[in-house]
Amino acid sequence: MKLGGVIHLNKSGICVMCGALLVLLIYMLTNKSNSETHSTQKINLKHLLKVAIKAAENGGNEVVVNKDNLKIKSKGLTKEGMEDSVTTADYLSHCSIMGTLKHAYPTLNVISEEAKAECNKNQEIDFSETTVFVPENVDDQWEDLKDITVWIDPLDATHEYTEKLYDNVTTMVCVAVKGQPIIGVIHKPFMKDNSPTFWAWNNKAKSSNLKSMKHESDKLKIIISRSHKGEIQKVLGQKMKTYDLVIAAGAGYKALEVATGKVDAYLHITAIKKWDICAGNAIINAMGAQSIKTKAIPKFSNLVSRSFSDKYLFYTNVGLSVTLSGVGDILVQNYEILTHELEGWNKIRTRNMSICGMTIGIFCHHWYNYLDRRLPGYAIKTVAKKIIIDQIVCSPICIATLFLTSEILEQKSKKEMLLEVKQKAWMLYVAEWVIWPPAQFINFYFLPTRFRVLYDNTISLGYDVYTSY
Repeated sequence: MKLGGVIHLNKSGICVMCGALLVLLIYMLTNKSNSETHSTQKINLKHLLKVAIKAAENGGNEVVVNKDNLKIKSKGLTKEGMEDSVTTADYLSHCSIMGTLKHAYPTLNVISEEAKAECNKNQEIDFSETTVFVPENVDDQWEDLKDITVWIDPLDATHEYTEKLYDNVTTMVCVAVKGQPIIGVIHKPFMKDNSPTFWAWNNKAKSSNLKSMKHESDKLKIIISRSHKGEIQKVLGQKMKTYDLVIAAGAGYKALEVATGKVDAYLHITAIKKWDICAGNAIINAMGAQSIKTKAIPKFSNLVSRSFSDKYLFYTNVGLSVTLSGVGDILVQNYEILTHELEGWNKIRTRNMSICGMTIGIFCHHWYNYLDRRLPGYAIKTVAKKIIIDQIVCSPICIATLFLTSEILEQKSKKEMLLEVKQKAWMLYVAEWVIWPPAQFINFYFLPTRFRVLYDNTISLGYDVYTSY
């Protein structure tokens, strides 16, 4: 959806983004039944745990089967200068895990590290849960589907996997409810044991192989990343005098070392993704330990993470839309003053545009959540569908609604409004097709849902700067 000040309230064009409020109303009315069905749909977490275990094991099977038949690509370099690799096994594991989860729960929100993988519909996947054991005496727990997000890492420690260092390799599935890791599954596909899968459900149950033991050393034993050390060793040297240091790869492997008591702590101070730590977080919490975000994280970074968290995202999106819509109008007015189209700053117009930003922020927050929920993933076909729906369905409704609200804001007659619609609506729609499809490709292909509104506002603001100067 389009934001901000690309369309301005002035004598040359009345396209007030406040119309998005009415678009939101139409959207809510036309999708009321679907929304009610989705919001009332419940998921049995006990069954979801079984499916998650099966999914992690299915992914692990792909990792093992394809270890000698790899095609390796580079995603670039990490901040530490290490090669960030992806293999065919990563993609096949992703498709197997995703296929298992979606077979059981087609509308489940699943986020994967390899979401851009193109999956073969004919890939053989074992959906049977007969080999998955969860104690029968574990009570069922039901949660709303809309509150559940599943995070998957199809192949953790890919770099080591390509070097045939298989001990640290894991596949991971994590179930988060309202943003909190509740169920964690970590599978070690190369573990020579009858129980290579570790799982825990916070305050409910855990796998029998998750047994905590105390290591023999009297010193504090700390495990750190092999490829993402950052300055952790320097920090440890400054803060601690005696400790045993273990260096290993794979966030899943290191989390299990903590959960089973083989080490006392897993320290990490560089950037890390949620699919890397979600499953381990759930398991460590279930074992009575804690995952802690320390004050070593810069305040600004912490503020950004908090602002774009599930809890505060709505307010962040609305606030950004209000601010950037107002800024965009100020830029345009500045240009109009320089070209003598305006005598001075029209505060009322800026106020109106800021109010418009509020309504568009509300609309886009819900629109993108709905669209990504209906069409999850980053595959090219999925992105193309999103762009087409965004352009064909939403743009005409927005444009028509914007002209309607202009009558209310400027107290214009219906005759005047219809005349402007005839003169300008088609030009606006053509402009939408020129500017937004390529912009939305970047939005839908590269960005997660939480950054979509920020991106749209930024594109709109950039367009204002371009047209103004």
